[in-house]
Amino acid sequence: MALTKDEIKEFKKEEKEAEDCFGFTFIADQISDAGDKEWAKNLYKKAEEKEPDFNDLRGLANSVFENLDDEEWSRTFYKKAEAMADDDDFGRLADSIFETLGDKEWAKNLYKKAEEKVDDFDDLKGLSESVFENLDDEEWSRNLYKRADNQAESYDDLRDLAESLCEILGDKEWARNLYKKTGKQAQSFRDFLDLAESLCEILDDKELARNFYKKAEEKAVGDERYHLVQSKNDYLGDVEGDE
Repeated sequence: MALTKDEIKEFKKEEKEAEDCFGFTFIADQISDAGDKEWAKNLYKKAEEKEPDFNDLRGLANSVFENLDDEEWSRTFYKKAEAMADDDDFGRLADSIFETLGDKEWAKNLYKKAEEKVDDFDDLKGLSESVFENLDDEEWSRNLYKRADNQAESYDDLRDLAESLCEILGDKEWARNLYKKTGKQAQSFRDFLDLAESLCEILDDKELARNFYKKAEEKAVGDERYHLVQSKNDYLGDVEGDE
């Protein structure tokens, strides 16, 4: 599909204004979508010359594969990205390589590097999810979840971990125990309400949810009481019987 004169004029203007790798990649993506693959290819080359950082290289690798169907060039960018990766980059790079190239073995090696480097709750939880979803390795994922559990301290950490465990591994018992721990961290009306709703949505555990609804009721003031009634009606369906 040939570009129109107006499109060519506009893209040439944007090309002159581009300064860095991201800028050239962005324009190349647009031109590729518009149908001029050769022009896009030349712009990706210019992007490569602009001292790309780790994230730039990931973007380039994805773009040249998706838009030009050039796996070899894409792999070159991913290899350069790996050489530049910091400790918390390996997991994200593995995700990209698996999703873009479908290279399970390379992704696995990068997940191993990530496992050696990360010790942060969010990184460990994300790594646990990726290992299960992309490699279908439940044992490895479970071990990573255990490390994440040891790092989880805040209300948000514990609730997020409980939801992830149930949705990814389907481990309802572990998730239920985490919800109970999360309840000990909860302080506000919103904390208890969110926990109750999450329990209903994720575990369908209305019995434990009722306990949190009661604690939410103790904290409720003003309009919060209205939201509480609405939530109980939506998730429990028997407000009158619960009063």
